[in-house]
Amino acid sequence: VLENGLSTLLIQNLIQTKEADPTEQQHQDGAVDSSKDGVPQDDRSSPDDEQVMPDHPSQASESSSTKCLCALNVNVGFTDDLFPGNAHFVEHLLFCGSHKFPEEDHYSTFLKTHSGEHNAFTSAEDTNFFYDISVPQQFEQSLNIFSQFFTCPLFKKDTIKRELKAIDSEFTNALQTILCSLGFPPFSNFGCGNSSTVHNAFSQHEKESEAQNSAIQDQLRTFFETHYSSHRMNLILMSTEHSLDEMEHLAQTYFSSIERRDAPLQKLPFPFPADALPMRLNVCPVRELRNLFFFFPIQWNSLTEYKYQPIRFWTHILTFKSEGSLFEKLYEKGWIKSLDVSSQHSLSHIDFYCFEMHLQLTEAGEQHEDEICHYVFQYLHKIRSEGPSRELWEEAQQLSEIEFNHYQEKETSFDYASMLAKNMTLYEPGHILSGPYLYFEYNEDSLANVLKQLSPDNVIIISQSQRHETSVDQTEEHYGGRYSRNSVPNEIFEKWITEDPNLSFQIPSTNPYIPDDLQVYEVPDTVKDEPELLHSDEMIDLWWMQDNQFRRPKEIILFSFLVAGQSTKIMEHLYSQIFLTSFSQMVSGKITHAQKANLSFDLSIHNRGFDCVFFGFSQKLPLLVSKVFKELNAYSISEDDFPSAVDQIVRGLKNYQKEMPVYQILHKADNALYSPHFSFPELLEACEKIDFEKYEEFVANWLREVKTRVLVVGNCTKDQAMELMASAKQAIPKQQPPGTIERPQIVKLKKNTDFFYQMQADNKDDTNSSIVILHQLGLCSTQTDLMSSLYGKIVAAPFFDQLRTKESCGYIVHSTPMRKHNTMWLCFLAQSAERDPTYILSRIESFLTIFHETLCKMSQDEFEQHKEGLIQNIMKQDDSITDVMSRAWKEIDRETLDFHRRERYRDALKNISLQELVSFSEQLPRKSRMILQLFSSNDKDKKGEYQSQDPVHRNKEQVYITTKEEMAEQKKILAKYP
Repeated sequence: VLENGLSTLLIQNLIQTKEADPTEQQHQDGAVDSSKDGVPQDDRSSPDDEQVMPDHPSQASESSSTKCLCALNVNVGFTDDLFPGNAHFVEHLLFCGSHKFPEEDHYSTFLKTHSGEHNAFTSAEDTNFFYDISVPQQFEQSLNIFSQFFTCPLFKKDTIKRELKAIDSEFTNALQTILCSLGFPPFSNFGCGNSSTVHNAFSQHEKESEAQNSAIQDQLRTFFETHYSSHRMNLILMSTEHSLDEMEHLAQTYFSSIERRDAPLQKLPFPFPADALPMRLNVCPVRELRNLFFFFPIQWNSLTEYKYQPIRFWTHILTFKSEGSLFEKLYEKGWIKSLDVSSQHSLSHIDFYCFEMHLQLTEAGEQHEDEICHYVFQYLHKIRSEGPSRELWEEAQQLSEIEFNHYQEKETSFDYASMLAKNMTLYEPGHILSGPYLYFEYNEDSLANVLKQLSPDNVIIISQSQRHETSVDQTEEHYGGRYSRNSVPNEIFEKWITEDPNLSFQIPSTNPYIPDDLQVYEVPDTVKDEPELLHSDEMIDLWWMQDNQFRRPKEIILFSFLVAGQSTKIMEHLYSQIFLTSFSQMVSGKITHAQKANLSFDLSIHNRGFDCVFFGFSQKLPLLVSKVFKELNAYSISEDDFPSAVDQIVRGLKNYQKEMPVYQILHKADNALYSPHFSFPELLEACEKIDFEKYEEFVANWLREVKTRVLVVGNCTKDQAMELMASAKQAIPKQQPPGTIERPQIVKLKKNTDFFYQMQADNKDDTNSSIVILHQLGLCSTQTDLMSSLYGKIVAAPFFDQLRTKESCGYIVHSTPMRKHNTMWLCFLAQSAERDPTYILSRIESFLTIFHETLCKMSQDEFEQHKEGLIQNIMKQDDSITDVMSRAWKEIDRETLDFHRRERYRDALKNISLQELVSFSEQLPRKSRMILQLFSSNDKDKKGEYQSQDPVHRNKEQVYITTKEEMAEQKKILAKYP
């Protein structure tokens, strides 16, 4: 603890945290993941596509070779707001310059130059700032810049006006997806805020007048000076290159000057008065959703009782899907597709947790909501009647110890640093790392206290469905969510609290997947540090790579099934989706014990077939593989269940049209570039032709011509890997040698041509427009890959600063190189509720012209710094076997087999000159472009021919496309890359 009361945790060695689960990463790289609607569809046209779409615009930097991390958590959040959005607004403004470093983009540009990234968030009771940097020599300077956030921020009036527009965009960005407020503080607090709430708070002054701007500025500064006190801050410093003494010196030097103000924590009442519950809310969502939520407000002192883990234990019990469980009963009835439990919205200083159960319903389940509620409360009654089970608690304790001690990897994620900064408030010093994981002590009273509150008289039930459209009678003030609030009739409540002898449930049994052998196998000297092809024939390739780096008792097994015809025939694509989606949901209920034992399985679909990824402890993982493939071979969909399976696909496709415009337009970009490629509207239209008899005929012949590729990475010997050949054959027992399985091809734009694809947004309620500009760079090569990466790295921060911060062209503003199959593109995108796509296009072109002039003036020293930062990215050390697997699989899937690509790229990058980069920038306007513009209902009159101010672009041929038929015709005409 520093003299000013700021708590500091210094970490010199790499820290262990949970290994990134590859089964949770199958829908990344910019794919529109429809699994949230029950469709586990990987929308990448090919598994090797790479594109980055950040969750937050400040994450617009590539993954870096993390060496040094910093996080600072301030115990102040939107429950402290003096006007809606107060805390969130201050968070934004702290990034916008200090007295010592007044340039608004100084922090982000500095980090970007040295291959770092940053983010921040404001929650109910915390504001959390975190970043990483890959050049250790610059860690001290980054701390110098960062610490000024909390000592002398500027709060300039012109910055406040611009950031208010950014927050407005962020608010609009969330408009379509956030549930209406529950009406009880702090949930009724509008933590995001927008321009209306700010202006309304200062309505005594004329809107946007100098007097109002001054009042806002004064209030923001007062909030900062009241709550940003050193004794309410926790600091994390992590580095592999600095000693603890050096980091202590850095903390003292740069953070001791933060002022201690001794502002007391605000004391809030418990959010939900006892007489307000139970309550039912019916919510009409924008998308086609069928969800049933149970929110249980729990009074529980986490600061003193976290060692007993009652919240985590009951989550563990309620999410079992084994025989006799709540999930099994409701799934067999055909009423639900999934059941999840989590604890959210915690407020540690008022002993509050919100225990949430979420059920995704089927169409039939919607008609039986009262019965589902009855089942839920009867299952809870069964658990309460038996009381806490010490045996099951100790089993959970054993699993937590295995997870923490053996299932961890060395972690250098800035998200992890952020979590530790928050943990310093929640756990004793000795438990900051282990507190979220371990079950320390058994305490029956603590377990019983939480269980007692999972009752029918302490619940908010939310039914989310478009069938409520005609019955909702209220509109939430800020997000516009439509809902109705209802009481629970006495006769229904009495059924909930009375034991039903006709229903029987079972408490989970002993888990057979808990490992008892955590042996790590010795690695022979002959084993290479790259995958080895153990077997190859016309039907199966088996690759193996034994882990000699992390030495953990776990492995990853990836089965990739390439199916003849799946990429070229739309009905076969749909029928395979129906089968695999339905199977994936069914099998999750069969492997719940494995999941509890940290074994995982994921099935993802792509245009050439599907992938099955297994991950976990090596001793028991083959048992899970055998179980899943046994179920796969036996699985079928009955004619009675078939409509529900089809409905799930249809709803997922319809909901795509309600996704954020930027995600829609990225999918449109794939549809424009890939041939063949099935767009969501095309798939939705084809769904009308789905027929059960034709589906059965398809399934009978589907998995005959299949090429299977297997990659095994981790704690696995060569002999054990060879045994997986049997599993591969078990998965596809009728497998025959396939014919040619072709990849979709990428269209080749005509030289000196700009293709404009102008579309009207389907969702008339969304005021956001979006634009994606793709510069065609050509076939991938070492030179093309490195030049686009270097240019993309340098342009990202100034592009974001100019378009988003200075010009307010949208909350989402991003630039990145994109690999599409074997071609490279440079992408610039934006989403805005304020500016139309044509205007944003003109501003992007103007920026790139000015940026080229900046490159021409760049010094050799600055250029070398950027090159060194990119080298750090390229040579990023693998943090886990997930990273090892991911790099290896890209090479195998692309059939390039360049397993030492990093070293080759590093050496080539050293020889690239500043003049080559300037030449690349000079030629960029001459590249053909695919420009996709999605116009909101507000901007529908802005479509039309574009007159560029850039003479190079004016001299290009322009092709305008406004319909899917015109797009299909263009794809036929255009040449294709080999």
